[in-house]
Amino acid sequence: MPTHRREPDNAQDPVLLRNMLAEAKERLQADPDVSRERRIDVIEQLDKAASEVDLTHAEEGMVLFAAPGEHQVWSLGRTVPARVVLSDTFLTRNLVAAHAAEHPFWVLAVSADHVSLWSGALDRLTEVRRGAFPLTRSLVDPDPEDQLQVVRCPAPSVTSTPASSCARRTSRWPPCSRPTPGRCTWSARRRRSPSSTTWGRSCAAAPAPSSR
Repeated sequence: MPTHRREPDNAQDPVLLRNMLAEAKERLQADPDVSRERRIDVIEQLDKAASEVDLTHAEEGMVLFAAPGEHQVWSLGRTVPARVVLSDTFLTRNLVAAHAAEHPFWVLAVSADHVSLWSGALDRLTEVRRGAFPLTRSLVDPDPEDQLQVVRCPAPSVTSTPASSCARRTSRWPPCSRPTPGRCTWSARRRRSPSSTTWGRSCAAAPAPSSR
């Protein structure tokens, strides 16, 4: 059926839709090849399709499909004739022609935490909300180990504390666990917050001095 975008022409759209629905139901009732169960089912699907129609955002035309167990509502960017068709298959000629004339396109919008898919045609852009779209993710890293950074600090003595500019102060440093002469490298594993630091020390043994 044809529809209208603006007043005052769109005032006739609800009347035309109501009349065409009534005609479709009358033709279903009068068709001897349609069983009672199928007729009731198709009429229910027609009513469901009609309840989904939004004539306040109508374009140039609209197509309603109804069959046992399913219904579809399509808004078209080009005008179509007003007619009711009873058939074993959907009449999609006007739908295909309108779709081809609109030069449809897709838009994929990607950000750090959100991915959305949009379907567009001429002056219309609609977000796709089916399948996996839209996709979202949290920017907070759930693994605290990935938030750690290794920083090098001057090696303090056993009783000293690290410099405040490198990390927060600690009480005492334990002696090197290796009994052999060697050297110790102190390092701090610091989170992104400068006030939170984990200190550790790795010891590398050096060869004993020669007696010669």
